[in-house]
Amino acid sequence: MESTQNVRERGLTKRIMRRVYLVWSIRLALHPTTLKVFIVALLVFRSMRYVSYTNVLANMPSLADISAQIEFARSAMHHAQPMALILLSSVAWLSVWIVADTLFRRKEAWL
Repeated sequence: MESTQNVRERGLTKRIMRRVYLVWSIRLALHPTTLKVFIVALLVFRSMRYVSYTNVLANMPSLADISAQIEFARSAMHHAQPMALILLSSVAWLSVWIVADTLFRRKEAWL
């Protein structure tokens, strides 16, 4: 049977570790890269209102045919709604920003 002191020490350790994990999760949630990834996910989710990704993937030509891919992308951009283009270009720019942060600011990136 454990002594009361060991039970108290274990209880104190658990309380301290809960606080440590809480602070760690708050710092991770407020990290710039996490916020950028969250914004990208939100923009992609909102773009689903304007773009049916299942239909786009079903109608997309083979990846080996580069000229057909370029023509498909050009035609898709000409026929897309302006809001869809704004959302998807924002996703592209934020993705480039996340990759640049990861590559050039390695010390601050958590990957």
